[in-house]
Amino acid sequence: MRSKNAKRLVEFRGEHPKLEDGKCYTIAEYVKVCNEMNPETLKYSTLKGRLYGAQYCTPDHLKPIFAFEKNRLGYDKAARERVATASRLENSCERMMDKWLRVKL
Repeated sequence: MRSKNAKRLVEFRGEHPKLEDGKCYTIAEYVKVCNEMNPETLKYSTLKGRLYGAQYCTPDHLKPIFAFEKNRLGYDKAARERVATASRLENSCERMMDKWLRVKL
């Protein structure tokens, strides 16, 4: 079993100017490379969360925070409008339906 404080090595797969395909790096090394390449800083905890449970790191994991959220999680204009126009139980029919759908059978 790995020690709690042991460094986790994650294999890199893909094309990147400063990282080699198939070589293992620590999360701190990934963060250092990302912050040298992009003006937007990427925190250690952010990248650790992205790589949690991942077998390998891809160039998509190394994107800045906003670009990763927009492309991977769907926070684009259409998604924001879907959330803005979602039902909020605004009329009496919706409130009554919500009440009866929550009753135990």
